[in-house]
Amino acid sequence: MAYVDDKKMNMEDLWYLDSGSSNHMCGKKECFSDLDASFRDSVKLGNNSSMAVYGKGNIRLRVNEVDQIITGVFYVPKLKNNLLSIGQLLQKGLTIVFQLGKCKIFHPEIGLLMEYGMSSNRMFILLAESQPRESTCFNTVIEDQTHLWHCRYGHLNFQGLKTLQQKQMHRDSFPTMSTWRASQILQLVHADICGPITPISNSKKRFKYKGAWVRRQLTASYTPQHNGVAERKNRTIMNMVRSMLSEKKIPKIFWPEAVNWTVHVLNRSPTFAVKNQTPEEAWSGVKPTVEYFKVFGCVSHVHVLDSKRTKLDDKSLRCVLLGVSEESKAYRLYDPVSHKILVSRDVVFEEDKSWDWDKRHEEVILVDLE
Repeated sequence: MAYVDDKKMNMEDLWYLDSGSSNHMCGKKECFSDLDASFRDSVKLGNNSSMAVYGKGNIRLRVNEVDQIITGVFYVPKLKNNLLSIGQLLQKGLTIVFQLGKCKIFHPEIGLLMEYGMSSNRMFILLAESQPRESTCFNTVIEDQTHLWHCRYGHLNFQGLKTLQQKQMHRDSFPTMSTWRASQILQLVHADICGPITPISNSKKRFKYKGAWVRRQLTASYTPQHNGVAERKNRTIMNMVRSMLSEKKIPKIFWPEAVNWTVHVLNRSPTFAVKNQTPEEAWSGVKPTVEYFKVFGCVSHVHVLDSKRTKLDDKSLRCVLLGVSEESKAYRLYDPVSHKILVSRDVVFEEDKSWDWDKRHEEVILVDLE
């Protein structure tokens, strides 16, 4: 990028590359594409003063006609200049080169992301127009795989994702200690009934039950602490369900589908109960593949077979992903227009898109104008 005169530019479009900043920071709330306003922190400035952080989120920037997404940006209302943290960029795996009065930022797979020159006061200033948009968890510079898999894994915590990667617990693509532990599969199964859940699901269900007994060991009524393992697992499941439904603004009647996908994901996630394995590998003896994982609730385009359409019909049907089918190796999808469940393998996904559930979709009627 050529020389930038920051006095003539809109300050909202200028980002200063800062080696002394521990985090990306922005003072304009409207610049964020999504923001967690509940996040709180404080940052210390060079003059030893402090500023309060009132949120953390992501900002979509347009640089040289290409959209880049900067993740983990602190919202600091009193901050006058936007700051890009060199340390945070390096932590993302990017390479930054300063040479001959220019700064170049490289992605390990994509290559050169951006290049810009030194200003008259020997600073490196990025000129980029913010592109606010609807909330999404599809965040990266070009494509942040960590955040994408965070969403695909039902908002699994990042430590869990790191464990999966470090210990290679899948193919590419904390309970208290008990006095007794099972030594065989299905020797002990923790179970609990969760419900009634409001609203009733689209399949008229109000309870969620997971588990079965070989020999029943009952607990006293109204003593959830006696069944801590199942209670904690229920809490984990419902937390993930709430996150997924909220992220894509999916109606709550689809909670059973969200529960099924959550359990599917957790069976392929690390757990303290099984060391260096996922529950699925401990059960089957085979490392599970997760290449087919997609973001729950994203917009999906299902291929329509030639035999089921005319020459003028669309070749695909726009649906919403509701996980995977329990009966076949295919995806389970919902058509909000016809209110039908579809099962298909031939699907193209827009993982950063959400269905507009507030919009009324009326049947299209073709009229003969002749």
